[in-house]
Amino acid sequence: MSIFMKILGICISLHITFFSFSCSDSSDPVNTPIADNIENIKLCNVTITQMNLNTDKYRDGSAIRHASTNQEWIDANNKKEGAWCYYSGSTQYGAQYGKLYNWYAINNSRGLAPNGWRIPTDKEFDEIWECPDFSNEFGSLLGGGRYPDGTFFNLNQIGAWWTSSEVSDSQAKAKGLMGGMGIRLNYTEMKERGFSVICIKN
Repeated sequence: MSIFMKILGICISLHITFFSFSCSDSSDPVNTPIADNIENIKLCNVTITQMNLNTDKYRDGSAIRHASTNQEWIDANNKKEGAWCYYSGSTQYGAQYGKLYNWYAINNSRGLAPNGWRIPTDKEFDEIWECPDFSNEFGSLLGGGRYPDGTFFNLNQIGAWWTSSEVSDSQAKAKGLMGGMGIRLNYTEMKERGFSVICIKN
């Protein structure tokens, strides 16, 4: 075998190895890593994430508690500990609807939003929520929610998104969208509920 063919074989082998690593590292549809290059759209001059947040890590890379069972969800809330889950505990919903988070994850000092992004305040969310295109863009992201006792509700019927605005020690503001009818909902909710999250660009 010529020296050229040997070198070519080594290059092809290295390329295949690198390509395989790149795919396995970035193509997980269930757990989207925190990154600066995030798909986004602009609604009424506000740049927002195109999909519901789908990370299991805070901005500093530390893990957010995964509270899959009802008891795990209740325990995290009792400790006022940030937590996430998939709807009904099923990974199949992660790619389309993202994760559900309690408000303690929203307010954690380690930061839930990726670098360069933030969780909108109630007032900031109003600018997005009142945009005529909001229902069209987010009508497919109706991730339902989770009650404080751990039970789930209304997947693909209602979308509910946390804001960063706190109302009291036990409540925070959230926004909602009722699918089909396009009705927009303004919530003051218990922090122990699980809702979706979208982010706006700094």
